[in-house]
Amino acid sequence: MDRPVSLQLYKAAMLLSGVGDALGYRNQLWEYNESGPTIHKELQELGGLQHIAVELPDWPVSDDTVLHLATAEALATGKEGDQLLHDVAFRYTEAMKDMEGRKPGPSSILGVSQLRPGCDGGYRVPYNPEGTGCGAAMRSMCIGLRYPHPDQLQSLVSVAVETGRMTHPHPTGFLGAVASALFTSYAVQRRPIMSWGLGLVKEACPVAKSFVLSQGYAVEETLRDWDYFTEKWTWYLAERGLSSGVGPACWPHPYGPVERDLAYKSFSLSGWAGRSGHDAPMIALDSLLGAGSDWGELMSRAGFHGGDSDSTAVIACCCWGLFYGTEGVPECNYRNLEYRDRLESSAEKLPRGRVMETTVLDSTLVGALLVVPVVLLTGLCLSCRKHSHTSIQQNYDVDDDTQYFPAGSGGFRIVRPAGPVLPASTNPFNMSESSGHSSHLLSPISPLLHQSRHSSFVPTEDGSIPSYENQESPHGVYVDDKEDDDAPGYIEVLPDPPVCKSVCASHQSLASVQSSGTGELDYVNVDSDTASEKNYINVKDEPFGLFPGVSCESIDSEENDSSDYVNAPPQRGH
Repeated sequence: MDRPVSLQLYKAAMLLSGVGDALGYRNQLWEYNESGPTIHKELQELGGLQHIAVELPDWPVSDDTVLHLATAEALATGKEGDQLLHDVAFRYTEAMKDMEGRKPGPSSILGVSQLRPGCDGGYRVPYNPEGTGCGAAMRSMCIGLRYPHPDQLQSLVSVAVETGRMTHPHPTGFLGAVASALFTSYAVQRRPIMSWGLGLVKEACPVAKSFVLSQGYAVEETLRDWDYFTEKWTWYLAERGLSSGVGPACWPHPYGPVERDLAYKSFSLSGWAGRSGHDAPMIALDSLLGAGSDWGELMSRAGFHGGDSDSTAVIACCCWGLFYGTEGVPECNYRNLEYRDRLESSAEKLPRGRVMETTVLDSTLVGALLVVPVVLLTGLCLSCRKHSHTSIQQNYDVDDDTQYFPAGSGGFRIVRPAGPVLPASTNPFNMSESSGHSSHLLSPISPLLHQSRHSSFVPTEDGSIPSYENQESPHGVYVDDKEDDDAPGYIEVLPDPPVCKSVCASHQSLASVQSSGTGELDYVNVDSDTASEKNYINVKDEPFGLFPGVSCESIDSEENDSSDYVNAPPQRGH
C-alpha cells in the first residue's frame, strides 16, 4: 500500500474497475438481486471467486465501464476546458450505441439524449430534480487519475461537476462524480483512507459550490438541493467514528452480508443501496476501509450485496488497484475481461507529465546523468574552439623588425615577421587597393576564422616550460608552420590577414549559394565607401514569425474549429 504509484498501478486501477463492474453485474443477475447472502451462496456454487473466468458471454461489463471508458478516452486526449467537455459529450452519445444488455439508468439515457456536442453550451442539460442517481459517480474515477495532485483540486472538481451534470444535474448526482474522482486522486497521493470522507466534505464540496456559483448555470435549483449530500456524508463519518478524519473506524459486530445489506440501505436515499450519487462512493469507501489488501473481502463488501453492486464495485476496485495492483487477484478474473485493451490503453495515456511513474523517473534520471557530461564536454570543446581562433591584430611596418618584450615575460619575446605578399591568383581574397591599412573581416561566418593557426610548445625534459625565441626568417619570407612542427620552442605571431572585398572566382560566393537553392537566407555584400570601414556581410531583412507563411488568424481559426456532432438516438438494452 505504501509503494509509489506507477504506470502499472494506473493500468491495474482501470482494469480492476472493469472487473469489479463485471462481477457485481453478472450479466444483470446480481445487480438486481436484493439479497447479499443469496449472491454469496451463488458465488460458492460457481466455485468461489478464484474460479470465475470473467469473460464474454456470461460476464460482460455494464454501462458503468462503457461510460467510464468514454470519460477516460476523452481525458487521454489532453484537451481542456470547453473543448474537453464537448468531446466528453460526444463520446457519451457514442457510448449509448453500445448499451445492448448493459442496463443504463434512466437519468443517463435522458441526459445523453439532451446533449448537443459541438453547439454553444451543448454539454449542459436542463436541471433535473430526479437526477440523483449514481450514473455520474460510476464513470468519474479516471478524472482523479488525470488530476491526481493536491494543487489540481480545482481542475478535478470542475471537470467532475461539468461531466457529472451532463446526465445528473442534481447535486446529489454530480457530487458523486466529485467523490469518485477525489477518492481516486487520494489513492494516488497515498492519503490515509480514514481521512477521505472528511476531505470530501470539508475540501472538495466547498470548491464545487464555488465553481457552480461562478458558472451561473442552474444556481438557484442547485443550492436548493445542495445540503442532502453533505449532511448524509457527515452522518456517515459520525457512524464510523471518522468525523475528525482520524481512525480507527468503528464497525458493527457482526458485519457480514446480512448486516451489510441493512447498513447499506441506511446509507441510501430511497432504500436501494448504492443507487444514488452520495451512497455509491460511500459504500465503496466503507468496503476499502474494511477489506485492506484482501481482494476477496473487497468484492464481498463492495460487489456482492443486495444493492447496485456493480456501481459500488467499479469505484472501490479502481481505488484498490492503485494500492495493490493485481496482486492477489486471480488471473482468471481479469485475463479475458471485455474491453481490457481499451481500459489499459486509456490508463497509459491518462498520465500527463506529472504522474509519479517510478520506472520512467528512473530511466529519465539515468538519461540525465548521461547527458550532463556530454553537455559539459561539448561546452568545453566549443569554448576551446572559440578561444583557439582568437587573434591579436598587429599594425606594423613591414620593414620594422622591432622586437616586443611583454612585462614579466621572463625571456618570452615576440618577433614580428614580415607578412607575405601573395599573388592574386593564389590569394583566396583580393586585397583592397583603396585601403590604406589591413582590416579584419569580423563577420562570424568569415572563412578566415577557419584558417587561424594554433601555437604550440614542447616542454623540456624536466617538465618546465623553456624560454622561447623566434629565429628570423631568411629574407623576411614567411615560413609555414607545417615545416616548423619538428622545431620546438617557437611562437609565431601572424601578420594581419588581408582585407577581403569580394570572394575570388575560385571560391563559391554567398550569393551563388543562395541562388543554388541550398541557402535559406539572402546575403548581400555591401561595398565600403571609406578606407577605414570594415567589410561586413549584411543579411537581407526578412519578416518572420513562428510559422513562415502561416498567419495568426489562420492558426486561431483552425483551433476554434469544432466538429459537427449529431446525436444518435439512444439504444436501450431492453
